[in-house]
Amino acid sequence: DYFETWIPQAKKNIDLKRTEVIKATKGIKLMHRFLSQDKSETHQEALDPHTWLSPKLAIKEVANIRDGLSKKFPDQKVLFHKNAQKYLQKLKRLDDDYQTTFRNATYKKFITQHKAFSYLARDYGLKQIAIAGFSPEEEVSPSHLAKLKKYVKKEGLKIIYFEKTASSKVAQTLAEEVGVKTAVLNPLEGLTKREQKEGKDYFSVMEENLKALKLTIK
Repeated sequence: DYFETWIPQAKKNIDLKRTEVIKATKGIKLMHRFLSQDKSETHQEALDPHTWLSPKLAIKEVANIRDGLSKKFPDQKVLFHKNAQKYLQKLKRLDDDYQTTFRNATYKKFITQHKAFSYLARDYGLKQIAIAGFSPEEEVSPSHLAKLKKYVKKEGLKIIYFEKTASSKVAQTLAEEVGVKTAVLNPLEGLTKREQKEGKDYFSVMEENLKALKLTIK
């Protein structure tokens, strides 16, 4: 409910004795988005929600959902575990691919449109440099953009990652001004109808993200 802001109100309007609310991020160490001076901001609002972009954390989330459903519907426990096991096997293979790819990399920095990949970077030993904050639509100051230009040139970065589902104007402009290429990193904040019709899902997108990151992480 730190991300889906409608959840607290929904909890007030349902019978929690009859309806089980499963916290998929149970047991996951959540990262703070920033150190806010706003006393009115709650602890939850200051947390980074993008846990699903780390396959390692996705494994924990599926296990939490499996266990929550099994507790609520014990008669269906065997079915829940059976179905979850198939999904977990695929997630573990994906996690292995990410670990294998990045374990021995000598260069582990990447620059992306917005700060959505902090958990992925943390769990696989990478360093994310974000153009914008936690919203791809966030306005970027000229001074920050100038610093990024210097950083890209200093590091010799050849790729700047952008998102198809959000405005990529700043990322594209930065890439053009420093003379580097662009590639897509998908934050999976929603698949378009076209993507769904094409058969894309969590696994195919995360595999595409891995392939894209290989352009920089070496």
